[in-house]
Amino acid sequence: MAPESVEIVSRNSRPEAGGGRRAEEVSLVELEAASFVCRAVGSNPPAQLLWSWAPGGPDVPALPKPIGGQQELASSSLLELEKLSWRHDGAQLVCTATNNQLPLGRPNRSLSARLKLSVKCESGDSQGES
Repeated sequence: MAPESVEIVSRNSRPEAGGGRRAEEVSLVELEAASFVCRAVGSNPPAQLLWSWAPGGPDVPALPKPIGGQQELASSSLLELEKLSWRHDGAQLVCTATNNQLPLGRPNRSLSARLKLSVKCESGDSQGES
């Protein structure tokens, strides 16, 4: 059975992005860590999850190795970025769920979710311009 749904949830998004809830874009702070969970449901056997950056986006650092787990008909993967930079702003994180047990060419063998990162600089300086 192919994946029925896949979603990316930010574990530390800014309140205006609905922290801990599914969204298409998430607001984050430069120089802070960020973590994301990808969940795929409905695949039997459980789907394999692959994290990537959407092509054509900003030049961002390579992704670290995610931490994953599987249960009956569900898969999850945790991705942690240690330190966000301005280079992440506008990048789209992609999680693709694939059931490799299904024949090639079968519809819905793979399903993807995307999350756009909006990374802002929050300076602790309260100095005004002259």
